[in-house]
Parts: sequence; structure tokens; C-alpha cells
Amino acid sequence: MTAKHRKGKSNHKQEENFFKNDVVETEVRAGGNNHALLLVLFLMIVIGGAIGAWFCVQQNQTLSQLTDNLMGMQMKIVKLQSSHEEMRQSSSKQHISESLETRLNALEESNELAQKQVGMALATAEQLRTSDLPAQVLSLHTEMKTRLAEMQQATVSLEQLSQLQTMLKGKSEEFEGVRIQVADLAVVSSELSSKVEVLSRSLGEAESKLEERAGQVAALSATLDGQAAAVVGLKEQVDTYQAQLEASTLEMASVRGLLEREQSQQLQQDSVEEQLKVSSTLQDQNSAYKSKSRLHTSQAEMFEVIHRSVTRLNQICLCI
Repeated sequence: MTAKHRKGKSNHKQEENFFKNDVVETEVRAGGNNHALLLVLFLMIVIGGAIGAWFCVQQNQTLSQLTDNLMGMQMKIVKLQSSHEEMRQSSSKQHISESLETRLNALEESNELAQKQVGMALATAEQLRTSDLPAQVLSLHTEMKTRLAEMQQATVSLEQLSQLQTMLKGKSEEFEGVRIQVADLAVVSSELSSKVEVLSRSLGEAESKLEERAGQVAALSATLDGQAAAVVGLKEQVDTYQAQLEASTLEMASVRGLLEREQSQQLQQDSVEEQLKVSSTLQDQNSAYKSKSRLHTSQAEMFEVIHRSVTRLNQICLCI
């Protein structure tokens, strides 16, 4: 019995030692995992801080470049204005040739373009300044430091580590978004400068085309004025021709009436001549009949009556 009890106690002790060893190994493994996660988190925080510092440096460099460009543009504008004033003063003293006038116009256009580009650069610089990237980077860096201090002070569970990892991923994504925005702003500024140049060129071309169109319109207006004067002259000629036509139509109507009257008189004269011929033939016949015979007195009287009627008709025609 005692041997059995001793064997059972020894077995219980071995099992307890085995469980203790397992617990110690699990604790050691958990401690090792926690240290590894802390190292990974620390490395990520360091990398994020370095990236933020790099972005800050890049932004400062871009801002310094923009300020240098602005200063250069302002100096160029001042030089252009001074040269422009000198040219104006010299032009007031002496006559300016066409080449000098074109040069003045070119200087004015370049001055306007430089002012436009300076305005665009100032706007982009203001946008970059108001984006407040360094403040965001500093806030992220301080937040990461506080998180690291909290994790070092207390024991961290796996769930908290996963949450921290997700938060860090979100912050890194935000950081990447900010970097993309900065790159986009740089691209937009370059595109805007190119577009400003293209617009200035298109404006110059449009002004030249407008001047050409103005000259064409002036020439067309002059030709239209000449054509209008010619049309007025033609209208006056048409009015005179129409008056002459009306007068000629009246004359033609009067001539036609006279011709009709002459034709009617000619017809009447022809009829009278025919009647006279008939009467002469009748007289001849009458004289023949008288010489031949006196028996035909009644016929002679009839011929005389006819002759009288014919003479009366002739007299009436002559009166008409």
C-alpha cells in the first residue's frame, strides 16, 4: 500500500512539474511575442517619423523654391517696369519709331504675363501653406510617441496590438494620401503654369485675328458705302428712264390715235374714189345711152339721181 501511495504521489509531482514547465514556456513565448511586437511597432513609428520628417523637408524645399521663384519674378517685373518707364520718358522726348512701339507693346505683354504667373505662384504657395502638412506630421508623431509610452508602461494584449496595427495602417494611409495630395498640387501648379502660357499665346493670336477682322470689316464697310452710292445713282437713272418711258408711251398712244384716224380717212377717201369711178362710168354709160336713143329717158333720170346722191356723199365725206 505504501509503495502504491508513493508511486501515486511521485506521479502527481511529475504532472505538477510538467504543468509548471508548460506555463513557464507559454509565459516565455508570450513575453517573446510581446517584445517582438513592440520592436516591430517601434520600427514602424521610427519609419513613420522619418517619412514625416522627409515630407516636411521636401515641403520646406518646395516652399523655399517657390519663394525664390517669386523673388526672381518680382525682380524681373521691377526691371521691366523700370525699363518701360525709361522707354516712355525717352519717347516723350523724341519721336518713337515703329520698332520701338512694337518693343513697348511686347514689354507690356510680358509684364502682364509675369504678373499673372506671379499671381498663380502666390495662390499655389498659399494653398501649400494652408495645407498645414507639418502640423499634421507633428501631431501624428506625438500621437505615436504617446501610444508607444502607453504600450511600454502596461502589458499589451493581442487585441490591442491588432487595434494599434490597424490604427497605424490608417495613419500610414492618411500619410500616403497627404503625400499624394502634395504631388497632385505640384502637378496642378505645373499644369496651371503651362495653361497660363497657352492662354496667353491664344489671347495674342485672338487679338491679331480680331485686328485682321476689324480691317476686313472696315474694307467691307467702305465697299458697301460705294455700292450704296452706286445703287442710289442707278435708282435715279431708273426713275428718269421710267419717266421717259411713260412719256414715250403717251406719245405712242397719241401717234396710234392719229394713225387710226388717218387710216379711217384713207379708207373713206378710197371709198369715195371708188364711188366717183362708178359715177364716172355711169355718166359715160348715160351719155352713150343718150346718144343712142332718147327712148331711155327714165333710165337717164335714174342715173342722174344716182349721180346726185354720189355727189352728195362725196361732199359729206369731204366735210368730215
